[in-house]
Amino acid sequence: LVDLLRASRASPDLHEDTVSGMVATVASSEGESLLWETMSIGSSAEMFLAFRNTDHTLTFIHHADAKILTEQMSLPEASARFSGTEAAVQGLYGADGMHTGKEFFSAFRAIPGMQATLVLSIPRSAARTGIEAFSIFLAGVTAFILGAASILSVLFAHGITRSIHSLLRKVGKLSPGHWAFPRTIRTGDEVELLDAVVADLTLRLRDTFGAMEGEIVARTSALKKQFMQDRAILETIEHGVILFDVAGNITGANPAAERLLCVRSGSLLKKDIAECLPLRTHRKTFVGSQHPVARCLAKHQRFHQRPDTHLCVVRTDRTLLPIQLVVSPILERGKCTGGLAVFQDVTEERQLDYMKSEFISLASHQLRTPLSAILWYIELLEEKKGTQLNTEQRSYIHEMHTSAQRMSGLIDALLQVSRLEGGGIRPTQKTVDLEQFLRDIAEESKALAKDSSIALALRTSGRSVKVKTDAMLLAVVMQNILSNAVKYSKDGGQITISLQTVRGFAEIIVEDNGIGIPKSEQQHLFQKLFRANNVHKVDATGSGLGLYISKMVMETLGGSVSLKSKEGKGTTVTVRLPVK
Repeated sequence: LVDLLRASRASPDLHEDTVSGMVATVASSEGESLLWETMSIGSSAEMFLAFRNTDHTLTFIHHADAKILTEQMSLPEASARFSGTEAAVQGLYGADGMHTGKEFFSAFRAIPGMQATLVLSIPRSAARTGIEAFSIFLAGVTAFILGAASILSVLFAHGITRSIHSLLRKVGKLSPGHWAFPRTIRTGDEVELLDAVVADLTLRLRDTFGAMEGEIVARTSALKKQFMQDRAILETIEHGVILFDVAGNITGANPAAERLLCVRSGSLLKKDIAECLPLRTHRKTFVGSQHPVARCLAKHQRFHQRPDTHLCVVRTDRTLLPIQLVVSPILERGKCTGGLAVFQDVTEERQLDYMKSEFISLASHQLRTPLSAILWYIELLEEKKGTQLNTEQRSYIHEMHTSAQRMSGLIDALLQVSRLEGGGIRPTQKTVDLEQFLRDIAEESKALAKDSSIALALRTSGRSVKVKTDAMLLAVVMQNILSNAVKYSKDGGQITISLQTVRGFAEIIVEDNGIGIPKSEQQHLFQKLFRANNVHKVDATGSGLGLYISKMVMETLGGSVSLKSKEGKGTTVTVRLPVK
């Protein structure tokens, strides 16, 4: 069935396991030559057909020396002869694919129905040579393309950047007073459009800048004028003005402040304001946290000296200058950045006030003697038996007695004020049992309260509370407070006196449910001769000195007196004394 010389092969045609015929192939030398000669695989490549024989040998049809040869050989012989033998063996078993050897690349494909395989082998070096040549070719083409693209890009970019550089040069020349922007770009592209937009913006900017420049000039002129006015005011006013930062260091002072404090011009800058503005009254010196500036910076609240507080500043020559002081914090968005202290020389006002007090004291002393005689004669008329006086005449004498006693009380109050303001009252400090003291005061006031149908109650803890103070001066304070409570309480009202200790202080609290005091007037209650508007409807005979005297006495004793009230509800007065 096989003619090796003629390179013929035959195969039975099986149909349902029955041989129905034979299929044979005969090699044609012309066809085979055409097959081998038309391949362009190079001279180092080899291609062959391999057939498997029944005797375990292989038949190879290959091209050598311009001839087509058919050779039969064993597998070892074939392996020594052909580089693609291993690939041929795989193909004879029906496989297709690639085989990579140490020195050759082989491709094989099985031929169905012929028990043959077609194998193509090429040396690795020859394969790489083609790939390398192709790579070099591709690299050359790529380099050429990149070079050409770079040259074209440079030429194209130069055309664009030249217009952009021209635009940048024109923009760079723009400045206040130089708004010329000529249209020089005619490229017909986006750069020309950008040139037109910039030219339009330049015109708008010129107009806007001109308007802003005019407004700035006007505002600067107004600010300069305002600054000159403020400076003129600060330099000419008689009030001392000191500006300080949040640390209390002075950042500015007007000439009046330097003159009032007897210091050289500019010498106050960067100094501590508490040291440059030492304050005192005739009773105490303000130091540390008690200084108004320290309180202003700590609490962010305005300090305004009360009219009844006589402040003096100790100047550099050690003399005392009476002043009226106001300290205000400077707040920016709720944060304190410093403050402003304004003070005024009130020497003349203090002298006038002193002269007034002296006159009142002198007049009171002069009135006291004849008033005492009048009271003595009135009392004599009231008590003398057998006097031929009718009821109406006796009522007149009673009214005279009441008015004379009121006048005597007023004179006593004026004399007390005079002595307190002049520092003529010196307290005698002794140990006082406040619980027993209040019992005595309550007992004395019960008769006065009873006349007005007012209940007076004393509430204490039962424990002894002792303080060092002047009992007589403290009694004056309590009598003034209780007198007001009785006077301005309604009939059938209630007055409560209580005693407690809080943080080293003894507190005497007097509460009533009387007419109360309007909130708007409570800040003036401790001023001399002040009376609230609503008390005139109840009592028209008050002097307005009771609370003023009480405050001055408590300051003399080293304590304090405070008041809380609600109109129509009542008043609570608290007297505080340090427990020693």
